Amino acid sequence: MAPLVFVVIVNYNGMEHINDCLESLQKAEYPNFKVVISDNGSTDGSVEIIKEKYPSIKIIENHANLGYGRGNNVGIKYALEHNADYVFLLNLDTIVEPDFLTKLVDTCRADPSIGVCGPKVMNFPCQKVIQSIGGTYKLWKGIPSRIGKDEDDHGQFKEPREVDWIHGCAMMIKREVFERIGLFDERFFLFYEETDFCCQAAKNGFRIVAVPESVIFHKYRVSTGFLNRLFVYYYTRNALLCMKKNALWYNWLTFPFFFIFYQCAGFFYLTMRRGGKSTPMIFWGIFDFLRGNFGKREGLW
Repeated sequence: MAPLVFVVIVNYNGMEHINDCLESLQKAEYPNFKVVISDNGSTDGSVEIIKEKYPSIKIIENHANLGYGRGNNVGIKYALEHNADYVFLLNLDTIVEPDFLTKLVDTCRADPSIGVCGPKVMNFPCQKVIQSIGGTYKLWKGIPSRIGKDEDDHGQFKEPREVDWIHGCAMMIKREVFERIGLFDERFFLFYEETDFCCQAAKNGFRIVAVPESVIFHKYRVSTGFLNRLFVYYYTRNALLCMKKNALWYNWLTFPFFFIFYQCAGFFYLTMRRGGKSTPMIFWGIFDFLRGNFGKREGLW
């Protein structure tokens, strides 16, 4: 029998994306998977629509916005309690190809050392442009980058390849990884959770692999917006937290220079493009990291 896969989706007011995502999942060819939705207190009627149109889907209502990590953890716990062999984390603003799960499971079964894997993520609606085929995360600079980002897809990525991290919009994790390292670190709340999780998995001997033959489409920047206040704050704070958790002492000899350059570039961009409205979030992110204020940050928005 095929391994049992639980597809875990976090929903937060995702009404406009429900049909695209769930209809594509219903066309999936993999014979043994279930879908569970962890709802972060949606108020747009999306929960009611899911209950009405997709009665076979399990919905866990959290009644509050738990963020990406904690919201996923709720679904992951449910999946593990119900004997999942793999947990596939999927953003609601995605559309999957019918064979996406089959390709991932086949790759993982062929190599037991693989703990985390993910598909080729394509932009939507620009379906010929790559968003990510995994990514690199070099601790000497501490800034993650996406492999294949913004490249036209000419079939240049064909074979499974080892990477440092998998895009959090679509990542599959073997049960044994959770049993060894635990769930997502909920201190992040939003951004960098997948980078940190993959670092922790790799430290514990699991391979992180991107599988280009498995394909999903992601409505880029729909989930959070880009360079808004929320993005800037969490991205700044969590970049530092991820380094604190995963870097070795000598990585800190070079990281500050890259971080300062990156943040200065961000400061200039925000000032020029957004009138400086998001700029204070850089400083709030650094300040909260230094005083250990993690999780959801209230009062800044």
